[in-house]
Amino acid sequence: MPRSPLAAQLYTIRDLTQTDFPGAVRRIADIGFTAVELAGYGNLASAREAKKALDDAGLTVAGAHVPIEALE
Repeated sequence: MPRSPLAAQLYTIRDLTQTDFPGAVRRIADIGFTAVELAGYGNLASAREAKKALDDAGLTVAGAHVPIEALE
């Protein structure tokens, strides 16, 4: 069975993502993470912009921090 990546919860660095999402995710990648759990898009306007920032940093998404109502 393939192993799941160890993912950083972006909620824990929400203050950084609110001012510089691309820079924050680059820093996450620099310390060795390969995946993140999203908690919004920080200072970016769309999921497309967040995907570009994550792709540029070489990160994948392992989950999302969202209210249950958003999933129902």
